[in-house]
Amino acid sequence: MAKFTADEKIQIVLRYLNGNESY
Repeated sequence: MAKFTADEKIQIVLRYLNGNESY
């Protein structure tokens, strides 16, 4: 897996959560 910085991880998690909320 690619290595992410702390800020990038936060953005990815937020996108993941927002994507789940869209259902």
